[in-house]
Amino acid sequence: MTGWIYNQWYCSMYSELLPAGAVEARVILEESIVLWRGQDGLVHAIEDRCPHRWAPLSIGKQVGIDRIRCKYHGLEFDGSGRCVHNPHGKGGIPASETLRRYPVHEYCGIIWLWMGWEEPSLALLPDLSNYLPDSPHHVSKPGWIAVDVPFELMIDNVLDLSHVALVHEGILGNEESLIAETGFEQRGADSVFARRFTRNIRAPEYFDLIYKADGRRLDIWNDASWKAPSHLMLEVGCCDVGGKRSDGTAILAHHVLTPATKTSCMYHYLGAQWNPPARSPEQAAKVEKRLAELRKLAFSEQDGPLVAAQFKVIQRMGTFRPLPLPGIDQAAVLWRRLYDRMLKDEQARRPMQTVEAPRSTG
Repeated sequence: MTGWIYNQWYCSMYSELLPAGAVEARVILEESIVLWRGQDGLVHAIEDRCPHRWAPLSIGKQVGIDRIRCKYHGLEFDGSGRCVHNPHGKGGIPASETLRRYPVHEYCGIIWLWMGWEEPSLALLPDLSNYLPDSPHHVSKPGWIAVDVPFELMIDNVLDLSHVALVHEGILGNEESLIAETGFEQRGADSVFARRFTRNIRAPEYFDLIYKADGRRLDIWNDASWKAPSHLMLEVGCCDVGGKRSDGTAILAHHVLTPATKTSCMYHYLGAQWNPPARSPEQAAKVEKRLAELRKLAFSEQDGPLVAAQFKVIQRMGTFRPLPLPGIDQAAVLWRRLYDRMLKDEQARRPMQTVEAPRSTG
């Protein structure tokens, strides 16, 4: 990858991780950012650096209604990035540059930051209506992990629907699922879709659990889409052999990747199930507990270590020139091509000297 797409919203954290008075640090697109929630409930995000001695503001604390205080010498800053209080001497405000401010928007329990120089557009936020409190689906508890690999390798991994047969053997796939019907397509200028359908196979544990939990053979589908810059939507579902999708069930899994550095990213995931089978509260709790264990296993102990090992090889070789396999790699080729095109278009629009970030949208 040759750079970042800046004029987009990026997920910084779940809202519940930043209660009133809390202060958190994040690195997004290699920029260090401090976030805090004032006593009025509003979230602020500015450059994580006190201009006095360059101590990180994130080790300070929230004070007053909506300020953050540097722990080193007590200078206080507001949400615009301006120093507004100096506790020393006569209290004169030091002449210094205003710290960069990042527009903030909270949506679907996520604190989104606008990283670009253009006016923020809410139209660029992903559609997360499936995970809102009034969703008709059964919404599971969201989660996230930090991953020490580039975000583009994680996108490749999620769009590669064939790997589940081996990497997640017994959980999401098995030997029977190696043979499948596949399809790929570009959707507009910023989205790619991939599908994989397997007929009449022995159900891996995850699919057995979300359906009837009786070990029957199933038709199984895996659909995945990428939307710029780093949003992935999966639908993993199953139905009776030869049945209709609408009579089965599926998990809608949204994966939100946030590039931190060129070699690391944050991986947030949300899940919702449509048409879940009727179960007693005790059965439902038992199934949900096991599904959560399987999700953690798949992310943390299977995908993560494998892609990390892949990245070590790439680092050793100094370049990445994969050998595409027909029938499974078209999505990876397509999304990278679209991303590079969008990146070049944005770079062509970039002013010679970037102006201050626009005001927050909410």
